[in-house]
Amino acid sequence: MGTQPQFDRNVPLSPISALPALIPQLRRRLGNLADGELYCRDREVAANAADQYEKLTMEQAFARRPSEIRYSFAIDDEGSQRIVEQTIELGAG
Repeated sequence: MGTQPQFDRNVPLSPISALPALIPQLRRRLGNLADGELYCRDREVAANAADQYEKLTMEQAFARRPSEIRYSFAIDDEGSQRIVEQTIELGAG
């Protein structure tokens, strides 16, 4: 069985680069991005639709950055499944 990390849903930012199909909708709804701006999605909402995004400055986005990322994944350990959990401290920005 492959190992695929499950990232913590509390991370407040969602990279728009992974969702190029939404860019035209985001531009219509929120306008084009200026230098130093990005689109961020509300991670508490399950739907990944353009109306779940807002336009933020880089300063606003980095102020939301969590202090750590927690993730877990399963590995095959001699025929049984073992869950590995790890925390990555991000440190001060």
